[in-house]
Amino acid sequence: QWTYFLGNIANVKMLRYALEPDDARCLFRSGSATIGLCTAPAEMNGLVFYGSFLDDVVPDGATLNGAAYLDSSFGARVAGDEDSISIDTLDYSSDGTFTIAFWFTQTECIIPGQWQSLYAHSHYEDNWWDNSLNTTNANVHIWASCTDEGGHSTLGGTVVRVFMIDDTGQRGVFDWSFNSAKSGGFVTNAWAHMVLSVTSSAVTLYLDGRPLGLLRIFGKNSI
Repeated sequence: QWTYFLGNIANVKMLRYALEPDDARCLFRSGSATIGLCTAPAEMNGLVFYGSFLDDVVPDGATLNGAAYLDSSFGARVAGDEDSISIDTLDYSSDGTFTIAFWFTQTECIIPGQWQSLYAHSHYEDNWWDNSLNTTNANVHIWASCTDEGGHSTLGGTVVRVFMIDDTGQRGVFDWSFNSAKSGGFVTNAWAHMVLSVTSSAVTLYLDGRPLGLLRIFGKNSI
């Protein structure tokens, strides 16, 4: 089961290509105030959407819903079941190669044992979640666990889960433990930078600029 996310998000990016390790490290460095080493996020090749949410200006194509608001020091704040950020439909993934990247911090757990929805994108707007075996509704979801038991994951500690279905119904589900990836352990009250880099045959996840591993997938991942 899942519930709404309580926390902050900033520097959201969607690109038409899968980031290489150097690019992922640069995104992390640029967000943690390293100046002059990397291409500015807004100038990256293949960029389709970029919203810093740190300048008190809602980015073009984005809408704050419910009581969500901007904080110039902590990005976009979402704190209730009607709070969300919606982004106009963009073609960043139709060829099966794309990147989703953002900073986030989880500030509170509402229902222990449930997953908090961080990111959701479906091909059909009126059917945003579809896990059926024969679906043609390609979708990507990213959740954060809400307990140190891993939110019903086989991994312990704080966990992020990625769930993807392509337009042929093939799917991939995988979890990553923040406890093994971050020196501080729990993500609660600590910012983390996540990059999901996808090609038609593989997925790589980067946390704070470091690759955490490679998942092999098959089929066209079109959303």
